[in-house]
Amino acid sequence: MYYTKGMFELVLQAAWVLIVVKNLALLISLVI
Repeated sequence: MYYTKGMFELVLQAAWVLIVVKNLALLISLVI
């Protein structure tokens, strides 16, 4: 139970990081 919950939270965090990095890359490419 704790293991699956921890894995799920890790996946959510990884998804958020990917989204933030992608958005930052888009903003930087637009600015430059």
